[in-house]
Amino acid sequence: MKKTNGNIIKNHFFLFTLALSSLGIASMVLSILVYASIANVSNICTLNSYISCKKVDSSSYGSLFVHMPNGLFATILFAMVSLLSCLYLRFKKWIFLIINMVLLSVAGIIGIYLLNVELNIIHGICLLCMISFISILLLIFINYREIDKAIS
Repeated sequence: MKKTNGNIIKNHFFLFTLALSSLGIASMVLSILVYASIANVSNICTLNSYISCKKVDSSSYGSLFVHMPNGLFATILFAMVSLLSCLYLRFKKWIFLIINMVLLSVAGIIGIYLLNVELNIIHGICLLCMISFISILLLIFINYREIDKAIS
């Protein structure tokens, strides 16, 4: 019976990870479309002059690395987190959880930096970016809990 409970917990771990990663990917794909000014996507999350994805994504902070939108890197991150979670469940190796935690921790630090930039420099909030950031924080929590369960 204990083995069955462990499998259920791990399945919940994977389902939560997959759901949050999918949410993160969806929000970041929309963010990339806003960044690229494709169609009329920027109206999706523009509520006023302060809450505006276009304002944030079109700023000089919309692409921190190699002139690629930040959303592209976040999309890759979420895909990697999902893949590593699958590998953890398949092979039962802690290393996949550890790599997830390292990736998510770096993403969390970058997310805190970008949130600070949004609030104090750009003076605007990107709702899609906030969805991504909250997903990252929740994924950190879920992965931490899974590591704690795997250790004990």
